[in-house]
Amino acid sequence: MMRHILLLIFGVSLVLPILSHGQAEQYSLDEAIEYALINSNEVRISQADIAIADAQIKEFRAGGLPQINATGDYNYFLAIPTQIIPDFLGPAVDGRLLNYGLIDPAQIMPPSGAGIPAQFGLRNSLTFGAGASFMIFDASFFSGLKAISKAKDLARREYEQTEFEIKQNVIDAYLLVAFTEKNTSYLEANIENLTKNLEESRALYENGFIEQLDIDRLELSLQSLEIELEKLSRSKAISKNLLKFQMNFPMDADIAITDDLDKLSDRIALAQQQLVDKEYTYQNRPEYQTIEAGKRLNDLQIENIKSGYYPRLQGFINYSQQLFRNNLFDGDENGWFPNSVVGASLTIPIYDGSRRKAQISQAKLDKEKVMVRQRSFENAMDLEVYNARETYKNALATVENRKKNMDLAQRIYDTTVEKYSAGVGSSVETSQAERELYTAQSNYTEAMYELITATFDLKRALGDL
Repeated sequence: MMRHILLLIFGVSLVLPILSHGQAEQYSLDEAIEYALINSNEVRISQADIAIADAQIKEFRAGGLPQINATGDYNYFLAIPTQIIPDFLGPAVDGRLLNYGLIDPAQIMPPSGAGIPAQFGLRNSLTFGAGASFMIFDASFFSGLKAISKAKDLARREYEQTEFEIKQNVIDAYLLVAFTEKNTSYLEANIENLTKNLEESRALYENGFIEQLDIDRLELSLQSLEIELEKLSRSKAISKNLLKFQMNFPMDADIAITDDLDKLSDRIALAQQQLVDKEYTYQNRPEYQTIEAGKRLNDLQIENIKSGYYPRLQGFINYSQQLFRNNLFDGDENGWFPNSVVGASLTIPIYDGSRRKAQISQAKLDKEKVMVRQRSFENAMDLEVYNARETYKNALATVENRKKNMDLAQRIYDTTVEKYSAGVGSSVETSQAERELYTAQSNYTEAMYELITATFDLKRALGDL
């Protein structure tokens, strides 16, 4: 019995992965966006940029803290360096010997001026020490610290802009899938109805109520719809691959959406008038916030360059022990000699060849470029919001009109089918009504898609995505 249970468990463990691999993962629009934000390579790059900015802040801040170093130095002189010193011994000795009458003036050698070669030092030199340097005052450090902190803010704004763009791309791809699926559902329903009519017509033909021409017309219409369905199937596969790409979803896995076009339409219908009348500010858009962050960073860059005109004051302290011996391990020779020093270094900029002046001019020109881009974005956003609102109004009116046309085409089709089934209508009228119904359904689906797209475009333009 236990053996059978183990075999069953083993068999299920083999089958479940195969079954799960064949099932499509389902995502709503919000879930698709969330998946993309978690798995997007662009988001990961932006997150890495923020982490890099954090590390750069720590690195720059470390430059203002005391820097402590330990040093060790050993030298063995194969040949002790020789120094030439002035001949200060010859005149003194000769003068003393002359005074004592031990030599006469003729025996004194004239000075050569070449000096006396002498060797100073011992074979071995060993030094251990430690030193610290610390900043007392440096205006450029503090302004630079503020600037690099704003660089992190810029990286964060760019991250938010990346998220905004990913949302746009996922929404566009998701809506395209919903659009093709809606068209597919209409087409499949029409094929099902037409197939049913064709079967009923064949029965009528066998009983002699209609001609073969009527059957041929219906079959031709059915073949046309089946060809359209094949085209839609390929379009659906392409749109799903695009959605996978925007989500960074595995391309070899199957995916399905749970928010169809009707559900998305109901979702956006709740706030239609609010979107049209909603006030907006430029700060709502992440692109504008990125420009603002860049402008603030540019101001701090100018301040940092100007701070280079201020004096810089640094302090230092060093302590070391030195050992000089001919035999390094001979304890009878000299011991350790201490050495310590404390001091400060003051640097006062006087003239740098107008280098900082040129840097400030460049930074100001960069700031002017940023301000031009800012004004350009403001104008572009105003135009984008205006156009998005007008497009939305047009799309809303188009949906209402095409909904009426579709309902009318449906009534005409139903009436035509009833008349044809009763033997008082023709196959021509039925085929024409069927084509008109499918066209009206396609037009309505396209209008719904354009309305939903226009809604998200308006939300995007308002910065409310």
